Amino acid sequence: MTLSKQWRRFLRRVATLCVVTGVLLAIPDSDTGDILRYKNALVAFAFVISLGKLLYDTFFFDRYLP
Repeated sequence: MTLSKQWRRFLRRVATLCVVTGVLLAIPDSDTGDILRYKNALVAFAFVISLGKLLYDTFFFDRYLP
């Protein structure tokens, strides 16, 4: 995989992650239970973890397969 193709793939995945996070954050909160009050914190935590995994996979991709 060439470097430019790798970066395009990374940017496409980051854009998808941002869209999914935006949609999840746009879902209205309801006061039906305690766990729903933490929805935005959980979505932000999942975003940070997913972005870290994307960066790790991009920078440490094994380019030299035999």
